Amino acid sequence: MPPDDSRPIRSVAIYTRVSTRHQAKEGHSLETQEADLVALANRNGWDYEVYPEPGRSGETLDGRPALTRLLEDVAQGRVDAVLVIDESRLARDNLVAALIRKVLRDADVMIQTPHGPRDLTEPEPELLSMITAAVAHFEQRQRTAKMKRGQRAAAERGMWLGGPPPFGYRADREGRGTVLRVDPEERVVVERAVHLVVDLGLSTWEAARRLNLEGLGPRRADRWRHQNLRRTLSSDALRGHVVWGRGKKEPYVLAVKPVLPARRFQAL
Repeated sequence: MPPDDSRPIRSVAIYTRVSTRHQAKEGHSLETQEADLVALANRNGWDYEVYPEPGRSGETLDGRPALTRLLEDVAQGRVDAVLVIDESRLARDNLVAALIRKVLRDADVMIQTPHGPRDLTEPEPELLSMITAAVAHFEQRQRTAKMKRGQRAAAERGMWLGGPPPFGYRADREGRGTVLRVDPEERVVVERAVHLVVDLGLSTWEAARRLNLEGLGPRRADRWRHQNLRRTLSSDALRGHVVWGRGKKEPYVLAVKPVLPARRFQAL
């Protein structure tokens, strides 16, 4: 569909976005999107500015500085049309898409893709845009559900799903996944700390001081303190009850080999 000659376009905003998780799979890298859209702008003699958004989800407006700047420029009348490779680049959530459409519609700014323009001030194009957004939302929900099913299945097999492992463990590659195994060096630190607290009856303040003097430090901090030692020794992970995604809606519990025997953890 050719551009609508009744709506002259002079200045366009080229918006490119990709989620790193799907970049290779979908084949729409930022560079590919930009090249196609710049070619479209040049063919039509439009001035343009590129707003690249690498590695950002389309499910929210938060954390998308390029989109924020674009919408500010739209509201200030600097843009006649927004160029995207497809409308799902703008949003993969119904509410987010509706908010973006309102900003564009209020500013009388069109959406332009390689397939043609979409004038959001007209009922039929706006309806088509709403349908497109609903499909993108549905596809995103499908992807998210599939990913969660995969994560749950992996967790049930004892696979580690990413991020720093709890103290006492290391993450090792196994086949196409990652498993947690007891880290021998960190287990020595844990066992020494348990001996100081359980067998010698020291406070975690004094145990932390002893560990630091003996060169048995924590993994990421410069030294043991009461707080980080107490937190480490209170962790259920030491008894093999490891939680991935703590604080998320659906954390996963992995059953792994414990750092401490059950009786030592109970005594601790």
